[in-house]
Amino acid sequence: ISASLVPSASLSPAIADRYGVDRSRQTQLLLVGLREGPADAETSVQARVSARARDLRGVWPEVPLREVRSEGFIDYAGSVRADPPDTLSVEVRVQRDGGAAPAVLRFSRDVPAQ
Repeated sequence: ISASLVPSASLSPAIADRYGVDRSRQTQLLLVGLREGPADAETSVQARVSARARDLRGVWPEVPLREVRSEGFIDYAGSVRADPPDTLSVEVRVQRDGGAAPAVLRFSRDVPAQ
């Protein structure tokens, strides 16, 4: 499981369109990828993916994710609103078919004022 949070304002219009996010200082692109295999031959893994993100106010809204297929890979993308400066804590849950319990990935990112 890999996940990243990127300021959508820094994306090219084509990339923002691909992932379905608006380019804005207040919007972050959450991108989740599930891969298996060696780095030179990795393949995508399909699963049920959910995410939520907490800002400094302590609110934990769900982040709607959509499946994006590109160049033979499957990613899950969503947008998170944050008014800079802020810090976002992100929790991603991945449930694979047949898996007993979901895998959970947690990380945080600062959203600096610009």
